[in-house]
Amino acid sequence: MAQKGEATRQRIIDAAAALMQAQGFHATGLNQIIQESGAPKGSLYFHFPDGKESIAIAAMETSGRQLSDMLALLLAASPRLADALDPLWRFFMDALAGSDFRKGCPIATLTLEAAAEFPGIQVCSEHIYQDWQQQFSRKLQEQGEAPERADMLAGALLALLEGALVLARGMRSLVPLQQALQAAKALI
Repeated sequence: MAQKGEATRQRIIDAAAALMQAQGFHATGLNQIIQESGAPKGSLYFHFPDGKESIAIAAMETSGRQLSDMLALLLAASPRLADALDPLWRFFMDALAGSDFRKGCPIATLTLEAAAEFPGIQVCSEHIYQDWQQQFSRKLQEQGEAPERADMLAGALLALLEGALVLARGMRSLVPLQQALQAAKALI
């Protein structure tokens, strides 16, 4: 029974993650999550008794872990950080273009809309972004950058990527991402 319950919980999280990435926190309703997940209404309240914020946090954690794992694989497979940037940017460009500019970064979408209002979402966002920045920084340090400079460059790379995703969605164009990729390569 525990496996069935965990599978139902994961369906709820996956549905919430997809919906919130595309339309944000406030535009995603609990009934919509139930409908998209195919879970019974009682299951949503059983697994997430604290409500929508806890569902959003679980969705962020899942999306953040998936993206962190992908980043780790790209970095491990690349001799230099610059070599990992093309496939990383391509992943986000494909997701954005393939969703008619509705799906940018799932973390940024929730952060921009709900982090100021919901402390749990802010803390979750902070942890995910710290992980990504640390992964960039470690790779730069492996390449010989001093720790302080590596951290600064890693933060700039993260800001370039996330900022470009927001601009690309707003402009309905991949040009901001293409420009940010060139700037990122020039930076490191």
